[in-house]
Amino acid sequence: MLLINFKIEMKRTEMENCARKYGISSKETLKVSQELDKLLNIQNKSNVELTYV
Repeated sequence: MLLINFKIEMKRTEMENCARKYGISSKETLKVSQELDKLLNIQNKSNVELTYV
Protein backbone atom coordinates (compact mmCIF):
# COMPACT_ATOMS: atom_id res chain seq x y z
CA MET A 1 0.00 0.00 0.00
CA LEU A 2 2.88 2.35 0.67
CA LEU A 3 4.18 1.95 -2.87
CA ILE A 4 0.89 3.06 -4.45
CA ASN A 5 0.78 6.07 -2.12
CA PHE A 6 4.31 7.00 -3.16
CA LYS A 7 3.45 6.64 -6.86
CA ILE A 8 0.34 8.80 -6.38
CA GLU A 9 2.31 11.57 -4.70
CA MET A 10 4.99 11.47 -7.40
CA LYS A 11 2.37 11.61 -10.16
CA ARG A 12 0.53 14.44 -8.38
CA THR A 13 3.76 16.44 -8.23
CA GLU A 14 4.42 15.70 -11.89
CA MET A 15 0.92 16.92 -12.78
CA GLU A 16 1.35 20.13 -10.78
CA ASN A 17 4.67 20.84 -12.49
CA CYS A 18 3.18 20.08 -15.89
CA ALA A 19 0.24 22.42 -15.23
CA ARG A 20 2.62 25.22 -14.26
CA LYS A 21 4.76 24.69 -17.34
CA TYR A 22 2.12 24.00 -20.03
CA GLY A 23 -1.17 25.15 -18.49
CA ILE A 24 -3.95 23.29 -16.79
CA SER A 25 -5.79 22.37 -20.01
CA SER A 26 -2.78 21.28 -22.05
CA LYS A 27 -2.53 17.84 -23.62
CA GLU A 28 0.52 17.11 -21.50
CA THR A 29 -1.23 17.97 -18.23
CA LEU A 30 -4.36 16.04 -19.16
CA LYS A 31 -2.30 12.95 -19.96
CA VAL A 32 -0.57 13.07 -16.57
CA SER A 33 -3.93 13.71 -14.90
CA GLN A 34 -5.35 10.57 -16.51
CA GLU A 35 -2.35 8.58 -15.30
CA LEU A 36 -2.97 9.92 -11.79
CA ASP A 37 -6.65 8.92 -12.08
CA LYS A 38 -5.61 5.35 -12.90
CA LEU A 39 -3.40 5.18 -9.83
CA LEU A 40 -6.17 6.59 -7.64
CA ASN A 41 -8.61 4.02 -9.04
CA ILE A 42 -6.17 1.23 -8.18
CA GLN A 43 -5.85 2.59 -4.65
CA ASN A 44 -9.62 2.91 -4.25
CA LYS A 45 -10.20 -0.62 -5.52
CA SER A 46 -7.66 -1.94 -3.03
CA ASN A 47 -9.33 -0.04 -0.20
CA VAL A 48 -12.77 -1.40 -1.13
CA GLU A 49 -11.47 -4.97 -1.31
CA LEU A 50 -9.82 -4.62 2.11
CA THR A 51 -13.05 -3.25 3.56
CA TYR A 52 -15.08 -6.30 2.49
CA VAL A 53 -12.57 -8.97 3.51
